[in-house]
Amino acid sequence: MAEKHLNNRRQVTAMEKTKIIEIIRFFIGLAIIGYASIVFALMLMAKGALGMFLFALITPYGFPVIFACVPGLYFMFTSKIRWKADVLMGILAVLSIIFTTTALIPEIMLGDISGNNPVLITVVDRNNIPLVGLEVDIGAKPGPPPKGGVATTDENGTAHFSLKAGTYYVYFNSNNFPKEYKEPSQFETIEVIDGKIASKTIVLEKK
Repeated sequence: MAEKHLNNRRQVTAMEKTKIIEIIRFFIGLAIIGYASIVFALMLMAKGALGMFLFALITPYGFPVIFACVPGLYFMFTSKIRWKADVLMGILAVLSIIFTTTALIPEIMLGDISGNNPVLITVVDRNNIPLVGLEVDIGAKPGPPPKGGVATTDENGTAHFSLKAGTYYVYFNSNNFPKEYKEPSQFETIEVIDGKIASKTIVLEKK
């Protein structure tokens, strides 16, 4: 009787340990995905583009989150210890954290490019006719534009920015780019220097 009670006690203890391991693994996976997602959201907030969260996931900015889902989901939904797979996924988890930190944290730090240097981007067609009401984006690299990196062309086809000094890409929002024109296949760049007006004219081709 005592032996049976002891065996039952051991089984309960084993089940408790298994449950604890499942919970620990679940929260490890959740932490991996959560870290990448939070840093990603902070990066979008710094760029004033939090509303583009889902769309941004399919851009290069979103790759750290997608990468983090591989080890994260593995630990969340596998309860048994598999040493080889666990070690592999553990390595991927560490790489995910490093990748997220090195790829997105700098974007948070440089998220606001607003400054005091005037930047004028003029967009015209081949006949020198200005394109009015066109969104123009400027950023350290193509993607969701940072705060201060979005403007709309006026009646002269000119988008006005006030930016910090630096070298930036000039590009367009594919979602509202005019269908009758070809979106440039190569990104323009512009150098902004303290105390000087930077300007660039972009000529668009009709389809």
